[in-house]
Amino acid sequence: MIRGRLIGSDDLIRRIGSIKIHYGNFLGGMPTRVGEFLVKRIKRRYLERLDPELKPWKELAPSTKKIKESLFVRGLLSADPPATPGTILVRTGNLYRSIGIIEKTSSLAGQTGLGFRIGVKDKDAARYGRFHQYGRKKLPKRAFLGFSRLDIKAVDSLLRRDFAKVFTK
Repeated sequence: MIRGRLIGSDDLIRRIGSIKIHYGNFLGGMPTRVGEFLVKRIKRRYLERLDPELKPWKELAPSTKKIKESLFVRGLLSADPPATPGTILVRTGNLYRSIGIIEKTSSLAGQTGLGFRIGVKDKDAARYGRFHQYGRKKLPKRAFLGFSRLDIKAVDSLLRRDFAKVFTK
């Protein structure tokens, strides 16, 4: 089994921890909102083929492109999200669609510091995703899960705006 920490997880937990110190009892439904917000950002990066540090993923090998061209011609590539022969990490779309808020155990998820994790919900997709997240001998690393510094700043801003609304009423 492949194990590893997700990029930015520790930083996000520290940031959320400092916010909880100031506003802890007033979080209410905000964790759910933050979770949905982070999932949306991760999925957008996924479609843009960027890792959590906003670096582009390595291109597909020519042999993989050839296989995908054959699948594309036969109509066997994902329609949601749409896949073409050059699309990276989208063949069936299952991995992308499985990214979400994790309430049960998953072999590929990152802590948020808000009582839930974000990761891959489907076990088979998680198994497949781990190889891309961390790389293997002949498979380049294409990290898709994790939290960038911009994600952490955006969460901080989102929470502070929400708290400001609550406390100025």
